Amino acid sequence: MLKATAAALREELEKSHAERDHAVQQERVVGHNEMQQLKATSAALRDELERARADADNAVRTALVSAQGEIAQLRQTISGLRESLELAQIDKTNSINRERTLFADEGTQLQHTIQALRDQIEAMRPTKA
Repeated sequence: MLKATAAALREELEKSHAERDHAVQQERVVGHNEMQQLKATSAALRDELERARADADNAVRTALVSAQGEIAQLRQTISGLRESLELAQIDKTNSINRERTLFADEGTQLQHTIQALRDQIEAMRPTKA
């Protein structure tokens, strides 16, 4: 009976060891699977982050190109407006100078007319003897 008990205990102990080894093996498999999942998740997140960065970089580049194009257009518009303004100022100055010249010529003509009329009036007065 002692041998049977010892054999039963040994068998139970071996069974317990086998179950424990099996449980440890199962935990290793579960741990390994979880680690693989975490690695896959990490890789997917890394890829997604890289795509997001690339998208952001592309958006920044696109915005920069657009802004540079708009700036170039605005500079061209400013240059055209500046040139138009300068031409308008030149036209204004020329018009003012023309009007001054006409005014001066008219003033000179009027003075000549006044002098001619004075001369006629003087000529019409009787001369004193």
